[in-house]
Amino acid sequence: MKKTKEEMYIGIGLGRLRNEKKWTQEKLAEESKLNTRYIQDLEYNEKSPSGTTLGLLANAFEMKLSEFLKQIEDEIIYKYPEKRLP
Repeated sequence: MKKTKEEMYIGIGLGRLRNEKKWTQEKLAEESKLNTRYIQDLEYNEKSPSGTTLGLLANAFEMKLSEFLKQIEDEIIYKYPEKRLP
């Protein structure tokens, strides 16, 4: 099954947010109550997060889900301006 653009780029924003906090992938896994390998898979776009997973990640970063998703979207637009919709 082909991944959507959003699925393909979620790892970009996730990695940036994690690095801003100076967290390791292990620390993010601990804070989000997710497995370290799963965090790695998300950052390398090997897995697509469920709504529940997105909620856990948002909570780990102490953000509302809408704010977390906006941060991810902003990262995609910043790094990949050609991906912007008109």
